[in-house]
Amino acid sequence: MKKKYTEYLLSEFYAFKKVKKALSENNFNLFIQSSNIWLSKIGFTNSFQTFVKLYGSEKMKNELDQMNESYFRYNKPIDRSSFTVLSAELKKLRKNYLAHRKSDQKNKQTNKKWLNPTSVD
Repeated sequence: MKKKYTEYLLSEFYAFKKVKKALSENNFNLFIQSSNIWLSKIGFTNSFQTFVKLYGSEKMKNELDQMNESYFRYNKPIDRSSFTVLSAELKKLRKNYLAHRKSDQKNKQTNKKWLNPTSVD
């Protein structure tokens, strides 16, 4: 039981859950930290903005840019509706990423040539 729980705590799913929790708590600092942890769990080494450009929507990119500018440039609190929009778009982003990863794995499997071990040349 303890092994499964430890695996769960180390999983991508758990890391993503922490990102969603940060957004539901309207905590931008925690969002930044947890999103970086989530990206490390999936093996993405570039920035979150790069990840959004690859798998996210234009709406998410714009919302994230506005949040970054408000928080870092002007030191203003971020509107709660921005967190709601980002949370909804984040779910779509993850879905797009997982679908892309699944299709990449499927392409790798179909490109391999199967060798019949019983055939004789």
